[in-house]
Amino acid sequence: MSMPIFNISRNLFWLLIAFGFSMSGYARDPDLTISSSSRLVNSSSVTNTEITKAIDLVKKGGKSNIDNALEILQRAAKKGNPDAQFYLGSMFLDGLGVEASSEKARQWFLRAAENGNTNAQYNIASMMESGAGGLKDVARAIVWLRKASAGGHGVASSNLGAIYLEGRGVPIDKKLAVDFFAISAKQKYVPAMRSLGRLYLTGEGVPRNLAKGIELLGEASQFGDNESTFDLASAYLDGKGGIPTDQAKALSLFVKSADSGHAPSQYMASYMYGKGLGTTRDLNQANKWMRAAADQGFQKAVDFVKLNNLR
Repeated sequence: MSMPIFNISRNLFWLLIAFGFSMSGYARDPDLTISSSSRLVNSSSVTNTEITKAIDLVKKGGKSNIDNALEILQRAAKKGNPDAQFYLGSMFLDGLGVEASSEKARQWFLRAAENGNTNAQYNIASMMESGAGGLKDVARAIVWLRKASAGGHGVASSNLGAIYLEGRGVPIDKKLAVDFFAISAKQKYVPAMRSLGRLYLTGEGVPRNLAKGIELLGEASQFGDNESTFDLASAYLDGKGGIPTDQAKALSLFVKSADSGHAPSQYMASYMYGKGLGTTRDLNQANKWMRAAADQGFQKAVDFVKLNNLR
């Protein structure tokens, strides 16, 4: 299964502000030290109060406030403050108060990354992998991801797991993939929990453990991850790999994610209601979920609705 690897969010800046994300993480793996001409210069003269003020101005919005925030961040960034450098890179990425420039965003992310900002390390890895704002360099991207992971960046750890699972620029190493997914899953990063749960169910890269796989997928499902809910439902429906078949539980899980708008689950809920699997046969429910899946463009549902004139 193909998974996104370096998913750089252009709204990461605002998400971090909204959730009060700490920018103080530093890479701790001495084997991943990268020499840098950029050093922290007089950053102690930049107070956290100044950075906080800049973020508050951004929250308020308006050209004057954005301009003032930009001035504060530029001053702090030039003095070597890694948080300011990261925020400044984000502003160039989004074109907030400045002309959008992936090249300048990449430059500031790189400076912040070299000064230990794990979010910048993640972003510079994303840009190096895709070639945004400069040359494409997958090997270097992986180095930066490993630094971010060593600094506690859960998304970076999960992406490394996907890289080694699929062999993106490196030899496939499912055991190493499991290791990185496990690091991220401990931080409750849902895609990693899902991926690790799947590997425990199949026994790839780790001894097969059905209970652990079900536990991880179940926890991810509780966080609202529709793919994990779908995987659980499918496992209970088919009884694959020694998992006890439980059609009623499968249907309840398909309906749970169907209610959240997951088209494949809507299709499967329709299928089970239509066949009377795990419940009494109910064509009204079957037609309801089939139409819902078709409305989202799920091709099997579109074809079924057209063939059976369910409109």
